[in-house]
Amino acid sequence: MSSGGDHMARNGQARVAQIGSVVAILLLLVSAAWALHLWPFNNSGASVNVTITEEGLNPAHIMAPPGNVTIVLTNATDVQHRIDIGGVTSDDIAPGATYNLRLGELWPSNYDIVDLSVTTPAPHGRLHVIVNAPPGPLPEGSHDSLH
Repeated sequence: MSSGGDHMARNGQARVAQIGSVVAILLLLVSAAWALHLWPFNNSGASVNVTITEEGLNPAHIMAPPGNVTIVLTNATDVQHRIDIGGVTSDDIAPGATYNLRLGELWPSNYDIVDLSVTTPAPHGRLHVIVNAPPGPLPEGSHDSLH
């Protein structure tokens, strides 16, 4: 009976070794992709400036590369605003104040920008996270093809 138990123990150890090898290979591949800039989170941080005006957000459609993204919100109105982008919400932004909304690491996708301070919160703009995109306003007409 003990020989059967020894056999099962050896099989278990072999299985653990196989799993460890697979994990090591995956870590090696991810490291290589990062080093070769194939991994989407290879930017050191992108910032995009958005001004809150009486007419809405300026610019309303913005873009950034994947990775760490911060939206710098400036309130140019006479009332405070609170902005939500992809589930990350700013504090109240006083008139004339600037707020850095740190969104963290983002994958390529589109994220609605919503002003929660208005009577009927609805998307007022959109952040487009696009591989190799320079941070800033989305070129005119581009957002129609990205929905």
